[in-house]
Amino acid sequence: MTLNEQYKIPSLLNSYDDFALKYGFSGIHCNSKQLDKIKSFKSRFSYVFYSAHTLEEIYQADNCGANAVTISPIFAVKNKGKPLGVEFLEKLNPKNFKADIYALGGIINATHLEQIIRTPIKNFASIRYFL
Repeated sequence: MTLNEQYKIPSLLNSYDDFALKYGFSGIHCNSKQLDKIKSFKSRFSYVFYSAHTLEEIYQADNCGANAVTISPIFAVKNKGKPLGVEFLEKLNPKNFKADIYALGGIINATHLEQIIRTPIKNFASIRYFL
């Protein structure tokens, strides 16, 4: 985590707040079952990220004080349900949220990024795109 601190990048641990505190993480990434814990996590961490799957969840996480919210899946991902599609992102206005909004799910190539960049949502998160 020294590298994260050097470049002022928050280090997040997924779901396990006790471990995140014990090992000095700056924040926590809440899974979709932890929406009700965001306010509590905000009292202990400087950065709280939430994984949303609906517009309502984005609003709820934002109202609870999440710093950032992923919305997924945008593109098809095996075993992740029906993709929301780029059309979903086109309807979002990031100015309506305090939290930063990130597209997530099935983003694996430059074509996907080109589609996302044409929407109001300019942030994305991915694993497979970088592998």
